Amino acid sequence: MTPPSEGTALKIQEILMHSSGSKMRIYARPVDDRCLTVVTTVGAEHLSAGQDLALALNDFLFERDEAGLTPVLKRLPEAVNLAVRAFVAGLDPLEVGDRDGFELITDHGCAYHSRRNKDLLPYVHSADMVNLGVRMESLQDSEGREEWKVMLRSMVPFVTYQDTPRAWALPEGIELERSWTSVDNPAAHGIDSALEIAEDAADEGKYVRMHTFWRADTPDPDGPATLECVVDVFNAPMPVWVE
Repeated sequence: MTPPSEGTALKIQEILMHSSGSKMRIYARPVDDRCLTVVTTVGAEHLSAGQDLALALNDFLFERDEAGLTPVLKRLPEAVNLAVRAFVAGLDPLEVGDRDGFELITDHGCAYHSRRNKDLLPYVHSADMVNLGVRMESLQDSEGREEWKVMLRSMVPFVTYQDTPRAWALPEGIELERSWTSVDNPAAHGIDSALEIAEDAADEGKYVRMHTFWRADTPDPDGPATLECVVDVFNAPMPVWVE
């Protein structure tokens, strides 16, 4: 078990707590499960507040809103406040598509496919069948050969009916030329149409990204949902992939 390391953003899956009766320790479990990170220690006179703190920190991991965290910290000593504030400041930024409910979505595996590869479409469909999210982008190697980098994610992210139909944040510093979404093209054939459009854009030498997500069909988040795709075409050449 280690304290948070300076200069490294923490990717945390969940907050855990352990009480020995005389004190309680609160830990953060990172996504790689290698080692628990000590967040803080709470004394016997604050055990109840310590339990509330663990719950509030778990909520914070998902919402990144201190509204629920601040009242709990007011019930705890200054030393605990300082430790928690340092922990919160060291967390990695929460990006669009990184969580589904209270579960962190992580990268599950990566594969490279050559352009116009007949195995690419079945590969993406197979990921969908086992509820793995897909993020793919067009790249070129050092010799100019064009490839698709396909990142499988631990699950398909969910987007509410009211939210922007996107589960992968746009990159900074690159101009978006156009986007295609299956949400706006209900007659399209989902993954098949998205991949065809992505391939056509990549034929122009453009940097292209495609990703999948579940989107609620109605304002009720517990109602039916549809698997959707987004294709983003950027006014930039394909990045060079270096192994």
